[in-house]
Amino acid sequence: MRIAILSSSPWNETATALCVQLVKAGQTPVGVISLPRLHWQTGLRKVMQWGPAAVGRYVTNQWAKRPPETAVRNEFLRPLLGHDGRLFRNVTAVSRAYGFGIFVTRDINAPATLAKSKEWGAELLIYAGGGIVRKPLIEATPLGVLNSHIALLPEVRGMSAPEWSILTGTAFGITIHLLDAGIDTGPVLLRRELRDIPRPISRLRDKLVAEGVNMLVEAAVKLDKGLISPTPQVATGSDKQYFVMHQSLADVAAARLGKQSGF
Repeated sequence: MRIAILSSSPWNETATALCVQLVKAGQTPVGVISLPRLHWQTGLRKVMQWGPAAVGRYVTNQWAKRPPETAVRNEFLRPLLGHDGRLFRNVTAVSRAYGFGIFVTRDINAPATLAKSKEWGAELLIYAGGGIVRKPLIEATPLGVLNSHIALLPEVRGMSAPEWSILTGTAFGITIHLLDAGIDTGPVLLRRELRDIPRPISRLRDKLVAEGVNMLVEAAVKLDKGLISPTPQVATGSDKQYFVMHQSLADVAAARLGKQSGF
């Protein structure tokens, strides 16, 4: 299967881990379509997710070219960044090692992006960031765009998914689904609860992201072998779309997680 990856930056640890794990699974990507290293939309999203201090440390680590062992931000991704005796710290390093291209664009939905995907003959795109994927790019890809959502679908759609999972009493989990015109409404390929719950919420989120990488690769391999097929989501009546959680509610969620022995 010819797989291309969508990434928010060549620095993106999740995209880097995804590239490495696809190589290990015998599904070396045909290329990565990425936003530039510094892009205001990516920066804004990361500030909202991680907070200004964590973003500052991450950028400093990257520019300072510190050893990969100390520069990796997500501890749960570290085992997924290693292969052939190397620990890869960015997409560029993986592409040079295994011979696939990187196409940098300021808009992943631009006509040039679509043309590059077709040039590579990409049958499946895997989303690892870069903004909202529009309908033309989704429909132009034979198998669609695969995404990892760090909550169970259809129960918890949208942003701040781990926090909303806490406040709604929903089990933590990861859902691998195909993108469509809605927000986290596309058909599901894999859905799995997370049993080992790290704390605090920042570590929980990182764990969910890392497990999502493993499940994206699993889904891609099974799709290639015809072992799974997408299943449309069925509305339950309790499923809702959530937005970025206000800090006061996020504090409640953090406190509630700290008091829980498990879900």
